Amino acid sequence: MKLVLFLVAILLLFSGCGKAQADKIPGQRLEQIGVDHVIRMTAVKDKKILEYELENNKSEKGKSYRNKAEQEVKKGTNEGIQEKKTNEQEAKEVAKHRENKKNQEQLKQPTRKNNKEVPMEDAQTENNSTENNTHDENHSKPEYQNNKLSGPYIAKWLPPSLTEPRQGEITHIVIHFSSNALHKPEDPFNVDDLYRIFLEAGVSTHYLIDREGKIYQLVEEELAAWHAGKGSLPGFPEYTNRLNHHSIGIELLAIGTEEEMKKINPQIDYQSIDPAHIGFTDSQYRSLSTLIQEIISRHPNITFDRKHIIGHDEYTDRKSDPGTLFDWSKIGL
Repeated sequence: MKLVLFLVAILLLFSGCGKAQADKIPGQRLEQIGVDHVIRMTAVKDKKILEYELENNKSEKGKSYRNKAEQEVKKGTNEGIQEKKTNEQEAKEVAKHRENKKNQEQLKQPTRKNNKEVPMEDAQTENNSTENNTHDENHSKPEYQNNKLSGPYIAKWLPPSLTEPRQGEITHIVIHFSSNALHKPEDPFNVDDLYRIFLEAGVSTHYLIDREGKIYQLVEEELAAWHAGKGSLPGFPEYTNRLNHHSIGIELLAIGTEEEMKKINPQIDYQSIDPAHIGFTDSQYRSLSTLIQEIISRHPNITFDRKHIIGHDEYTDRKSDPGTLFDWSKIGL
């Protein structure tokens, strides 16, 4: 009996424990489920935060990359534009240099023949066959900014290749006449035409006076111009073939007598020349007189007399200028 009761007690005991255990399990499961939920929710939240931050960082980096790329493109564009401008400028400079070099080579060709100077009036004879109406404007009117005018004259500088350094003191003034009567008898005194003739013939002069008395300076007085050529001067044997180094050359736009002009060039059609173009103008005499006095003031070794102020025909019998129509008394000589 006691044994039965003991067994029943044991059964009841185990039954109560099972119930208690059963009562505890749901709470634990709920608790466990809650923890898992919180963990899962937190994980989800952290993932979203992480994804957001990653996306945001990606966006910021993308924006930074875009900004950087735009700056690089802009910089590259600016550099490209600048490089293009630089290349264009360099191309222009190279082209200008080549053109100047070409012009200088062209100018040097006729300047001397067998190292002999070409007198001024031979310019027309040597250019009978052509008249260069298509002459390049920049070539026919070069400018030399460093040259200095000797007075209130009009600058029309000839290129340095038509001059040379002086090798003696200035003691004389040589007077010439020039025209384009051979090619343009109806308009023989165009200054630009005469300028081209000088270039093509390789000759030069310090001054040119047009029909209205305007004074053009073509060569600086400190340089020797190629205007006198070969010849000799009574009383100055050391000047034989060297008068250029001791003189200032002055060209007057004028036409001499028929005999004088045909001596320079037999092909001139003298009868087609307007009589108003023959001889010299009063304006030229006044300007020449003023210019001579100004030159003497700068070069006191020039004496104001007919021994030191001469015509080209007094230096060489090959020439006839300024000729018999030139009135020396109108300049006080």
